[in-house]
Amino acid sequence: MKTKDVKQQDGSSPPGDDGVLQFSLALQQLVETSAKNCVQDLPEQLMHMSNQIHQIETKQQQLVFHFEAIRQQMENLASGNKLLENASKINHTLSVQHYEERIIEPMVRSLFVVIDLIEDVQRSSLAPGSNDEIFNAVKMQLLQFFANHGIEIVRHNQESVFDPQLMKPVSKVSTQDKKLDGCIAQSLQSGFMWNKQRLLRPESVSLYKFENENINSIEQGK
Repeated sequence: MKTKDVKQQDGSSPPGDDGVLQFSLALQQLVETSAKNCVQDLPEQLMHMSNQIHQIETKQQQLVFHFEAIRQQMENLASGNKLLENASKINHTLSVQHYEERIIEPMVRSLFVVIDLIEDVQRSSLAPGSNDEIFNAVKMQLLQFFANHGIEIVRHNQESVFDPQLMKPVSKVSTQDKKLDGCIAQSLQSGFMWNKQRLLRPESVSLYKFENENINSIEQGK
């Protein structure tokens, strides 16, 4: 008992205190080493992260460029389809126009004289009743043919207002009615209109011309 007390009084540490001290020193050294390693590896880790971010941004830019190229191609395709559609319409219009101007119109114009002859015969009352029915039947067939191709007869009644865009004056008829001056006296030859827009032949008409009877009497007295 006395021996143990003497050793402790000499200042020596107990055996358990040495182990705790060594463990504490080892733990402190481990923490310092880890911190040092983390500080040394930090720039490399930051560089690696920066490279990854740069790669992601590059891929995003590539995707944007790719999307823009696809959009441009779609616009080009749409524009090409529009051009083809317009070309098809123009081609169709030209084909219809060529067919109408080179085939239908010459054929229709050649039939105008037939209508004129039939109307002249009917006005002159030279045809007997039976023949008149034949003329009417032929005329109706021609009018039906015209209607199928959009051809309309232009004919106005007596005393209608003169229209220079549809009519052609060929003679004048004197009248003492001032209200009739310049109006139609008689429709002499039918006109023909195509699709309500194009005049193929104007209507030939005679027009009333107002003449004051008193003035005529004075001139005759002179």
